[in-house]
Amino acid sequence: MGEADELKENTLEMLRQMFHLLDSDNSGCLSLEELEQSVMCNELQEYFSTLGMEGCEAKALFDLLDYRGVGEVAIDDFVAGCLRIKGHIKNVDICTILFQNKRLLHLLTDARDELAATREAAELACARLERQFTTWQDLVARAAQDLHADADFLDVSTSSV
Repeated sequence: MGEADELKENTLEMLRQMFHLLDSDNSGCLSLEELEQSVMCNELQEYFSTLGMEGCEAKALFDLLDYRGVGEVAIDDFVAGCLRIKGHIKNVDICTILFQNKRLLHLLTDARDELAATREAAELACARLERQFTTWQDLVARAAQDLHADADFLDVSTSSV
């Protein structure tokens, strides 16, 4: 095993140890609460410093690692995310972010357009229903007038008999 591989393996083991220290309930997932409760521990401060971070940056670290937004981070996501934080920024990382942002922008634009089309269709349907309702109201009003007229006619014709 080369020196670079050995360093990477040592870093992976250190990150796994850090995770298990942070995972106080041994659930296999790390919550923000667990992370915040543990950051003041001296041993964990050393781990954070090897990542080039301070314990007070725990929330920011957690937010980066909890990319699913579920409120917890599994060990694999923790280790992979910390490795990325520890390493240097690479052109491929920047390009990945740019392409992901473009893709998200495209998806959001499509969703906005679909929502606009749906809103327009709903407005047209509402206008059509309003016209139909008005037509029905007019028909009911005419029928009521006809009934009143018929009732008045019947009253007049029965009273003259």
